[in-house]
Amino acid sequence: MIRGNKNSIRGAVLILVLGMLMVLSTIVSLFLNDVMRDTFMRIQLQGKDALRHHAYNALDALIGHLEHAVICDQIIDIKRFSLPSLQAALPESIKIQVNLVDESGKIPLNNTTQQRLKALFCLFGDLWDGQTLMREYWQWLSRKDSASNLIDLNQWEVQDKRRIHARTSVSEASKDKPDNKVKFPKILLSYDQLREIDKFREFFFDEKGQPNDKMERLKACSSLWNTGAVNINSANKDVLEVLSKSFFLDLDKIENHLGLTEESAKNPQRYKSLREMNELGHANLTLNRQKQNNETKASTKESFQKEDALSYLTIQPHTLKARILVEEADVSFQLNALLEIEATSKESLTKRSKNHLIDMKGRCSVVIKSVSENFL
Repeated sequence: MIRGNKNSIRGAVLILVLGMLMVLSTIVSLFLNDVMRDTFMRIQLQGKDALRHHAYNALDALIGHLEHAVICDQIIDIKRFSLPSLQAALPESIKIQVNLVDESGKIPLNNTTQQRLKALFCLFGDLWDGQTLMREYWQWLSRKDSASNLIDLNQWEVQDKRRIHARTSVSEASKDKPDNKVKFPKILLSYDQLREIDKFREFFFDEKGQPNDKMERLKACSSLWNTGAVNINSANKDVLEVLSKSFFLDLDKIENHLGLTEESAKNPQRYKSLREMNELGHANLTLNRQKQNNETKASTKESFQKEDALSYLTIQPHTLKARILVEEADVSFQLNALLEIEATSKESLTKRSKNHLIDMKGRCSVVIKSVSENFL
């Protein structure tokens, strides 16, 4: 009996020791896993930090190239754009891609007229559908300001009190009192906002509320960021059709010239100026705001009134969306930027020499409107 009790005690101790060893081994393995995970994450972050610097260097090179092209009167071809010298300066293990989207080649949705909105929305239905979509969208843009109840600018209250004490008249101070409520913008910031409009839910979204093929077509020919002229060299067929409602354009000739057809896709060309479109017979654009003589005025009263193309058309991009992707093995970094090209008017600054004049042209600046980073 005594010998049997000793054996049972030894067996219990052995089981207890084995259990403790298992617990300790589990703790050690978890600790090693945490250490390895932290080390791997640190290596990943260090690699992405290096790729981040390469991405911003590429953005600086892109801005310099755009500014140089505009100053030298070079036509910027977005579809054929590349930075060949950039890859040569990088290590062989790093690959970089620069993708540009010309937002100025699309119809603006936030800064346009009812006539152009109607022509745009007629692409997705008949004339009555275009009129209805334009009217409901215009009413949506004209809605009242909605103030946020969660955000309060307390600094305005302090300024108001100082203003009131500084003025002799309380009534005058109350008139100049600013509104301390934060107002939400009334412009279209995302195409998903169009779900708020009944007619748009019917045309551009399916039964589950997801965007359909018409929405993809709308995104391809319209822009949320372009608030200026439309770049004719980057326009697609839908954009050209919308522009033909306001300007005299030969769509077949323009599409062939820009390489938008199957026959001309291999050899696309770009217009060097709006005047060249008239000289080639591809358009009949009004390019000046000078007053017409009495005979011309009398004849145009009964004919189609041509709009001045200089106020709405251009041949150079001015609003670009840039996507810079830097990769090294399985690590990648993506940089997205919205760029706006601001070209000053050409000044006639001349310097006389013995036999010729040296013309100094205006400058150009590329402004970064927004930047977003993707660490995935």
